[in-house]
Amino acid sequence: DTLARRLRMIMGGQKMSRKRLSEETGISRPSLTNKLDGKVEFTYAELLSVIDVLDVAWEELLAEDEDDRPVRLRDFQARPDRRL
Repeated sequence: DTLARRLRMIMGGQKMSRKRLSEETGISRPSLTNKLDGKVEFTYAELLSVIDVLDVAWEELLAEDEDDRPVRLRDFQARPDRRL
């Protein structure tokens, strides 16, 4: 599930644990785990709460990429003709 994957990436970038997100959103930890693992869909109210806690925009979660994967620094290759 693309939405769940993006939420996990944002959480990782913010060092937000599932436990903390559960506490701050009021979504039970087992339920949140199922939702972040893509097994169960978020309700609209739950998604609004998660977006509020993570302080992200809808567009960031719903925008489509060419290959639907994030860009990470490790994806870039050092150029031998330039010093890092």
